[in-house]
Amino acid sequence: MLKKLIRYDLKAVSKIWLIGLVSTFALSIVAGICGNLLYNDREYTTAINVLSIFVIVIACIAVAVFAIGMSILIYVRFYKHFYTDEGYLTFTLPVKRSQLLNSKLISGALIHGATMLVVFIEVVIALVITAREDIFSPEAYKLFQETIIAELRADNELLWGLIIICAEIIVSAILTVFASLLFTYLCISIGCSVTRKNKVLTAVGIYYGATGVLTFIIQIISLFGISGITALMEQLPEDISDGFVLLGLTVPILFLATIAA
Repeated sequence: MLKKLIRYDLKAVSKIWLIGLVSTFALSIVAGICGNLLYNDREYTTAINVLSIFVIVIACIAVAVFAIGMSILIYVRFYKHFYTDEGYLTFTLPVKRSQLLNSKLISGALIHGATMLVVFIEVVIALVITAREDIFSPEAYKLFQETIIAELRADNELLWGLIIICAEIIVSAILTVFASLLFTYLCISIGCSVTRKNKVLTAVGIYYGATGVLTFIIQIISLFGISGITALMEQLPEDISDGFVLLGLTVPILFLATIAA
């Protein structure tokens, strides 16, 4: 039944997501072309330069709206399905409430993750098109071969360290998505539970209040923690400090996993 719930949630937003995907993907290509005109510093008329900048700004706004809009849509669906009149129909389904929550969590994570991946790809495409003459030049390829590829082939420890760091970054990103969704769901639930009027405003206020407190705490910990870690790494041997970096990336993963759980 959980698979059916997830499939229903994904199908409900698939049309909007595909529209956003196609439109922002097309705009990213056009923005890359316009950026290439400005990047090469060719002598074009002022109107073409202004139009190119305008297109780039519109593309950036569209990508931001796509990313933020899909996140808002996830939370709106959670609110409507659980805390409005639609909740009556939702809770009459022959499923456990944990399955209802898990379906919203998994579908939300898939939508959010897919959206962020698309945004990242679109930004990369726009940048590659903008500087394609330099990126795909023989000099750039030769430099890439002689530095990065040669260094990775000569040092297996560096290669495995890079693989581990990339894996930790991916795991951290996944946990961040789940923790963020659950945190927002919790704020919505609290806001809808403590008042019968202005539920949305209450939930938004609780979210920003809790976010402000957590941000302040994290900044204080980071401020003193980073300075202490930096001073410690300067005193450690190079082989030990490299392992210390990997350990430093593991700690946030454990922290995010604990918060999400």
